[in-house]
Amino acid sequence: GVEPSQITTFGGPCIGDASFAAHVNYGALANTDITHIVHEYDPILYNNGPLWERLGFERSGSTLQCEPHEARILTQNDNDPNGPRIPPLCVARNKHPRSSR
Repeated sequence: GVEPSQITTFGGPCIGDASFAAHVNYGALANTDITHIVHEYDPILYNNGPLWERLGFERSGSTLQCEPHEARILTQNDNDPNGPRIPPLCVARNKHPRSSR
């Protein structure tokens, strides 16, 4: 089959544990740039995060935090000197670190 070069999701649930995320990141889609764009007010992430954490779920790819009320990706300098506000649960282990984002 053909492996896509890029996959971008907006919001969305975590769908597997650490083994599944590793399989996606380093096996099935190893050459695919996977990015999940999320915001801290996403009700799916907020309401299901505790369950996903108990199940050991992780995201594949990388996660970017966006502003919930405007089309803008947050950066290290936005709102918090320690970095963007990524929902605390189900955060990706950044597969492809991006210094330009």
